[in-house]
Amino acid sequence: MVRTKDFGGELRTGEALARIEEVQEVHHIAGEDCYLVKARVRDARTLGRLLRERFASGGGISNTRTTIVLETLHETTRLPIDAALLELGVPADDVAEAALAATAPSATAAAREAAGLDQLAALAAETLHER
Repeated sequence: MVRTKDFGGELRTGEALARIEEVQEVHHIAGEDCYLVKARVRDARTLGRLLRERFASGGGISNTRTTIVLETLHETTRLPIDAALLELGVPADDVAEAALAATAPSATAAAREAAGLDQLAALAAETLHER
């Protein structure tokens, strides 16, 4: 967790954190802290150096709270929405292309139907409602 000296909705420090090579994710969050940052480093010494030299160097950070992962039991980059598109019959290689084409301002109803976006939107709404 990172707390910054930024004012209001400024994202300057978060954008600087996002440019650090070891940083994989930066999430602007609500609450006392300003950002949830995920970084991957080799060891504790490297983490200390990252915090002292890279995080503190910009001057926008007032404090950090670090949690170290001891063991990862599950991690994936797969999103349930990808599986839903595949279940609708969209070939894996065409998922991104079809979604981009169907969401373009000039997309026709036929393009949206071909990409399965209307069905996907209904599925997403149903899934959210169930939660």
